[in-house]
Amino acid sequence: MNIFLGDLCGYYFNELEIFSALSRMPNLVALRGNHDEMFIAAAEGDVETRTRYLEKYGSALGHCLRQDYKAMMAWLKKQPVAYEVQEWDIACFHGSPKDQVNGYVYPDTDVGRFSAKSRQNYFLGHTHYPMNRQIGDKMIVNPGSLGQPRQKGWPTYAVVTFPDRKVEFKEVPYDVDKLIVQLEQREEKNPYLKEVLLRCYARR
Repeated sequence: MNIFLGDLCGYYFNELEIFSALSRMPNLVALRGNHDEMFIAAAEGDVETRTRYLEKYGSALGHCLRQDYKAMMAWLKKQPVAYEVQEWDIACFHGSPKDQVNGYVYPDTDVGRFSAKSRQNYFLGHTHYPMNRQIGDKMIVNPGSLGQPRQKGWPTYAVVTFPDRKVEFKEVPYDVDKLIVQLEQREEKNPYLKEVLLRCYARR
């Protein structure tokens, strides 16, 4: 099973290509993230969300809205914000069990509250930081981010095997310069989008 924990949309300019790849992926479970929800709201005419998004996260949203995004939006709207598999005792959220879309659980977050949760294995996104935490018999995993890593390393995803619950983080080097050139060609005015990419060089 492949699990995508949300945020197909956001920050950079290749949402439609990513959607095409995800829609062809076998045995895929996909969640809807906070950026996906903001994209849907903006596409459906929410001017306040669109304005706020463009100011905070850059121009990718406007670029996508000028393309044929309807199939992607329809697909996003079908995706759940949470997913559970009883067979492996797992629960998946873009955010957290308490706030399924917008909750943050970082590598240094107190995870004591998970001890009272019903599931044994949790898979979370949203923070962009890879994480494998244990509290009692609970496992809490964040695979990191393939689109915008924030841990001063390459983008990552996680491979988890059951029943032994072995977690491996896989790095995905890519051409950072090419993406920076794309930002410059589009005259992106949000400096953060370039600055966060340069962290990838830390592992070279």
